[in-house]
Amino acid sequence: MTAPHDSRPSDWLWVAALSVFVTGAFVGFLLTSIPAMSTGTWRIWVGARIFWQLGGALWFGAAACSPFEAPRWKGLLPAALLGLALTFFPLLDMVRGPLIVDGVIVSASVRRDMLMGGDGVQTPTIAVDVDIDAPDGRHAWTLKGRQANLWVDRFEDLEDSTQPVRLTLLRHLDVLLDLGPRPRPSVGDPSNN
Repeated sequence: MTAPHDSRPSDWLWVAALSVFVTGAFVGFLLTSIPAMSTGTWRIWVGARIFWQLGGALWFGAAACSPFEAPRWKGLLPAALLGLALTFFPLLDMVRGPLIVDGVIVSASVRRDMLMGGDGVQTPTIAVDVDIDAPDGRHAWTLKGRQANLWVDRFEDLEDSTQPVRLTLLRHLDVLLDLGPRPRPSVGDPSNN
């Protein structure tokens, strides 16, 4: 006769919490690097990344503790610190909001390279270096990968232009939300003086 299999729910919860935490730690950044975010949707994507990474860390910390141990914080504190470390830049962008720069694009250079892998396979890479002269000084950014692919045509169109533009981006995640002509101030606007 075989012994009955003991499958406690806490074992399955621990495995599920570990899975959510590990996937969030390794691929959670994709939530803010792959989608084409806009000024209206960026909070959804950044919030989802924070929820996945920080929530997964807290869930794993709670599941790693025995439910019968009194000091449950011993598992939650390191997990919370690790979750905060994973979500530091998304949290900064969520709190500070997007940076809006009105100015003229001085240069927008597109770099296309080939990255050589260890197995001899070459992978194309792309980056856009942007310099903007604004009333508060010169701003410089580098967009890489998917973010560069999303905006490269628009930057190439504006590279030699002297028209004023408005650039809206998440400064810590290096995500461009909007690039367009600078809106004209309306009559009676105090910034028009």
